[in-house]
This record gives sequence, structure tokens and C-alpha cells, in this order.
Amino acid sequence: MSDLSVELAGVRFRNPILLGGGPGVNGETMKKAGLAGAGGVVTKTHRLIGTPQISPRIFKTGKLGLVNLEGPASEDGEQWFREEIKIAKESGVPVVGS
Repeated sequence: MSDLSVELAGVRFRNPILLGGGPGVNGETMKKAGLAGAGGVVTKTHRLIGTPQISPRIFKTGKLGLVNLEGPASEDGEQWFREEIKIAKESGVPVVGS
């Protein structure tokens, strides 16, 4: 089998396929992606409690149309990272925070 591993910023991924931040809504989802073969997983974006939401999160991209960015999760980021990252790491792949 070919070696598809890559290194980025000193982190080795077994392949360049990473679960994007949107689906990384909880530890179990990220764990399943890692066990299914993803090279790594990216968490949903979190913010500190009290940090204002930036709105609007939709903007024009020239002739290509519009981009709609989902806002950060509303959960307490510190608590989420303590609990969900622990589960995600059980897959054995790198977990990238957002």
C-alpha cells in the first residue's frame, strides 16, 4: 500500500483527508471519522463565553456568488474541549481545534 502520510506544522497525519469543522460537532462523530480512515479531524468552531458573535456571516465572492459561514457553537468551549476532545482522541488521529 502507498504511504499517503503528510506532515503539517510538525503534526503527522496518516493521509491528507481531514474531517471538516462542520461535522466535528461532537467527540463521537470525530472518533468515528478517525476510525473510518480520516487522517485527522477538525472540531467545530468554538468561542469563549461572552465573546460576541460576528454578523452577518455571509458575503459576496465576486462573480462566484455568496459564501455563508456557519457561526461558532454556543456551548462553553472550555467544557466542550475537555469532554469531546478526549473522546475524539480515542480514534488515534490528530485532532485540530477551531
